[in-house]
Amino acid sequence: MRRVVLTLLAVVLAASLMYGCSSGANQISEEQTEFGRMLGYIPAEYLDENDVWFGDLTAFWAIYDPATWPNAEEFLEIPEDERWQMICISQPLQIASMLHWYPIQEMKELAGFDHTGIERLMLVEQPRGEAAVLEGNFDADIISKKLTGLGYTEEIYEATSYYSHGNDYELDMQHPISARAMASLNRIYISQGVLILAPATDLLTRILDAMDGIVPSAIDTASIRALADSLGEVSFGLLTTPERVVGDVPTDISSLSRFSVPDTWSDLPDCEMAAFGWHNKGEDWYLDIALAYTDKPTATEAGKEIVRRMQDYELMTWGLAPSLETPFKDNFRPGEPAVTGYKEGAAVKISCSMVPGSSIWPLRHLLRGYPRDLLFLAPEPAKYIIE
Repeated sequence: MRRVVLTLLAVVLAASLMYGCSSGANQISEEQTEFGRMLGYIPAEYLDENDVWFGDLTAFWAIYDPATWPNAEEFLEIPEDERWQMICISQPLQIASMLHWYPIQEMKELAGFDHTGIERLMLVEQPRGEAAVLEGNFDADIISKKLTGLGYTEEIYEATSYYSHGNDYELDMQHPISARAMASLNRIYISQGVLILAPATDLLTRILDAMDGIVPSAIDTASIRALADSLGEVSFGLLTTPERVVGDVPTDISSLSRFSVPDTWSDLPDCEMAAFGWHNKGEDWYLDIALAYTDKPTATEAGKEIVRRMQDYELMTWGLAPSLETPFKDNFRPGEPAVTGYKEGAAVKISCSMVPGSSIWPLRHLLRGYPRDLLFLAPEPAKYIIE
């Protein structure tokens, strides 16, 4: 019960702060964005090895009914400018699509919930199955009855109940949910309006610990709080470490980048943490890049260097889709870097407006591809490039 009360209070508090004024150029806001608030669910330690994704579908659901969303044929008949706006506003669904059970039609009937009930979500992406926190229109009583009827058992952790099926990471192809969702729904915590889903007990209970303050949450880390505040309100977000901004160097030489580092590129310092966001102002859409550094001078110089690099960068450099190779500046127009100080360092944000009508595919490869098409953020880009 305590966690339910705390969660509801957090939702009410966040809603009351959502339209507050900014704190000025040199101070991180005391208010929290929705991204920042939901990072309170996520244990800080999860960032050591995993990317964390955020999606806010409230704007999308406010305009579109999933039952009437056009199919592929109908979509092509929509005027081009309207179609482009629909693609942009639907991008948070890309985060929901990372859930193993999305968009299984039978989920509502089987488990009492599906993706259409999600308003916001946090997703911890890890190799053996994602852990996710969902906020939205969920009926705890219905879901509990559905799960119990499918053989889930109620377990207790520190006076908090959750539902369990199978062993950690177990895939049971004879079970109607596991056969469709793999192990991603082996553990389920339910409260009114909040679901926590995980393939293993420890992944779920550590989130419960973060909610109760037993272990530090991601938002308790100063650099992460600074990045979330710097991004502002976004419809989707990504939080990652410096090592995973681009990703591991490919071992297969055919997978190395074909990009040549221009002579105009200078040294770029290592950041402490990185975040990305997607937001709009009216019909204009922006890719936001925010990086945390140890001090304001370093953040300022890094921001200038990144913008310079963007002018020369070619997207789709990994050879995956040569026909789609295109200059970054043909798709995105970077704004001036904005530096915000905090006690332990500084965050720099670069908002890149997307050129109206340009392909949305570069956005997917920038953030969802791996290695990511972000060599302009690499302190050592040459190690990713074929000689």
